[in-house]
Amino acid sequence: MKSKFYTVAMALFSLSFTALGEQDITRIWDDPDPLLNEIRLQINDQGRNSEEDAALAADIQTLAYAINQEIIAAESPDWGTPSAERKAVIQKWADILAPETQKLVDLAFGEGFGKTDSSRQARSLLDFAPSSAAFADQLRDYIDQSPWVALAAADLLYEHRLLSEEDKGILREWRPDAEHGSDLNRWALGVSSVGMLDGLDVAKKALAIPPQGETPEEIIRQYGNGLEIANLLGPDASALLRNIEALVAHPKVISSGYLQKFEYARHVINGREPRQGRYAVNGSGPLSPWLASESLEKPESGVPGSKPSPELKKPSEQEPRLITETEKSSSPTWWPLVAVVILAVLGLLWVLLKKRK
Repeated sequence: MKSKFYTVAMALFSLSFTALGEQDITRIWDDPDPLLNEIRLQINDQGRNSEEDAALAADIQTLAYAINQEIIAAESPDWGTPSAERKAVIQKWADILAPETQKLVDLAFGEGFGKTDSSRQARSLLDFAPSSAAFADQLRDYIDQSPWVALAAADLLYEHRLLSEEDKGILREWRPDAEHGSDLNRWALGVSSVGMLDGLDVAKKALAIPPQGETPEEIIRQYGNGLEIANLLGPDASALLRNIEALVAHPKVISSGYLQKFEYARHVINGREPRQGRYAVNGSGPLSPWLASESLEKPESGVPGSKPSPELKKPSEQEPRLITETEKSSSPTWWPLVAVVILAVLGLLWVLLKKRK
């Protein structure tokens, strides 16, 4: 009887928190101020330890997830064709986040860049920021910091359709020297992801080298960046075609188990398969000019194509975050009733257990 009592109690406990989580999301839609206030307070705390940073990251992730879910809930023909209803939700959150963007940009691209969870989550939340000139200026302050901060800031500018030719010129200036091979490959992939052709010579040189490794993993690692650049640039990467065709015919590539990836890259350059493209995370439609709503299907062969994945990872899949005093004071009015019902059921089970004894 004790095991049954425990099972029922835990089930009720779990159900109550599941319901609370669902209510949290709609409560944020209706009134995001309590959560935003908590985020502001935590960002202003410059001396955060790792646990406090994790709590801040969880709060930011919760807000980003709630925004993402409201955008998805707004009916649209598909993710590439936003309806008037979806556009209104996108604009609603852009307006809400507008006063917060400077602090979020500093958090995402400042000292914690690439190091802290809060930095990564701030970058994710900024996908929903307003696509304004003021926001672009905030990001451009970081383009001259380092090549990797510059690429990350440029990627966010591209996400908001704000990347300018001047911005691209700065990225070109950050090109690593040839002796820094891994950095150069990383840079080439980064600029290719925002539609620039400046990494083609890097990819061509890498694809021109015969297979050096013996295992399939070594072979695909050697050519992974070059194939990715081909998939990103499509017909614009025609300079890579001869090298890829030579690799398709190479015995080591044929026996590696990865031949399909090389063939797919060749088909993308030839226009037989769709090249990769990006849809805005905020649901506002295609970022890549060649994409259209009818190209949402995933190709049957090779690597995944341009099918968008609009849903962010659910915060509950992460470590549970601390409930703040602000959140406690703003708990939904039905929660005490749920607690009373749970206590009543537990009390009844306790009485039954006593009688059995």
